[in-house]
Amino acid sequence: MIAKRIDHEPRNDNFRALALYVAGIGDADDKVLMKWTAGCQMDDFYDTLKEIEAVQAKNTRSQKNKTYHLMVSWRPEDVAKLKPEVFQEIEREFAAALGLAEHQRQAGVHQNTDHIHLHVAYNLVHPEKFTRHSTFQDFPALSRVCRAMEEKYGLTVDKGLEDNKGQEKPKVSVKVKTIEAQSGRETLFSYVQRHKSEIATALGEAKSWKEIQAAFLKYGLTLKLSGNGLAIKDRFGKHSVKASDMDRAWSKTRLEIRFGPFEDPTPDLLKGIEAIETYMAAPLEVGPEREELYRRFQEERAARKATLGEIEKAGRRRYADWREQWQRKKLEIKRLPMLRQDRQRLWREAAQREREELAALRAKTIDERKAVRVALPAVSWRDFLKSRAGNEEQLLQREEKERAAVLPLESDRINTSLVERADESLKPAAGIWR
Repeated sequence: MIAKRIDHEPRNDNFRALALYVAGIGDADDKVLMKWTAGCQMDDFYDTLKEIEAVQAKNTRSQKNKTYHLMVSWRPEDVAKLKPEVFQEIEREFAAALGLAEHQRQAGVHQNTDHIHLHVAYNLVHPEKFTRHSTFQDFPALSRVCRAMEEKYGLTVDKGLEDNKGQEKPKVSVKVKTIEAQSGRETLFSYVQRHKSEIATALGEAKSWKEIQAAFLKYGLTLKLSGNGLAIKDRFGKHSVKASDMDRAWSKTRLEIRFGPFEDPTPDLLKGIEAIETYMAAPLEVGPEREELYRRFQEERAARKATLGEIEKAGRRRYADWREQWQRKKLEIKRLPMLRQDRQRLWREAAQREREELAALRAKTIDERKAVRVALPAVSWRDFLKSRAGNEEQLLQREEKERAAVLPLESDRINTSLVERADESLKPAAGIWR
């Protein structure tokens, strides 16, 4: 049993939209097993939404999120033990632990994945006091409720904060766990953790910042300033992790106490140390077959990125040609001797045709992108494995079809028919040019 808060930005705070998702309104498939409302005076679903929105509108002081999204998931073997009254009792326990027992909420149990799960949309604004409740440090509370409910209903026990008491382990965020569970690929956090003992040994023997940086460069990493602290960054990519999250001894304060002010790696050091291993976001499950599939996965992603890049370049060239062409046309119009009203009419016609051509150019680029995304869809490693399910012969046949489906890029010049149509738009005014 796992519970987590799903975060969103304040600008995306929309209780109605979340409640419609929780209730499964508008979904074609029957994904909602059961749903209910709590803390509201109204009975009708849409009336409760109006009631909750009215309560949130009463709080004009807080600029933070007024909606809390909770998701709780269970293992497949526990489904038989989860009755409707059990779902509701578990939800009440979470509401009490979060301090939201008196607050309005919409709850729904979804069964559209392998793991049955509960979504709850909480209104953080109290229905009578109109004050916003803060759920600071909610993760420990969620973990405690999970362990209690697992024991009460005989559910499969999952690891939580309670398992780490008295242990000195890196803090693994829910986000890192979620990324690895959904993508099936190793995060930079796990990569650094895998080499932590070797790096820690080198740091224990280091006598200068140069030796510290060398220890990280050996594994394709580098230590950089980030805000008020230090970050471990992938030297050849964009990923980074907070150094103190890996080990408290790696914090900026403690390292500067030992070695003085922070020093970046020198150019000579960067050139002189060759990495024995680099972060590649490798699949978590290893094996000969998985390695071959992962190679294909990387090739497909690289081909998709390269093709989209070529389309982007071609689109920019077409735009540059279009702009240059219309600059010449406008200069010609400006030089023509004609009456004021005739010139204004010609300007309007030219502007209309200019807009139409620009819209056509944009549509062309969009269509090219869509063709590539259909032929080479962007999928996660997990989805890639699912789509490649079957024997090796089927994999090879599918790979050949996909390669043949990639459309060649069209000419990067402006469509000549568009230019001809643009010229035609100026012809009605040709008779008045004198």
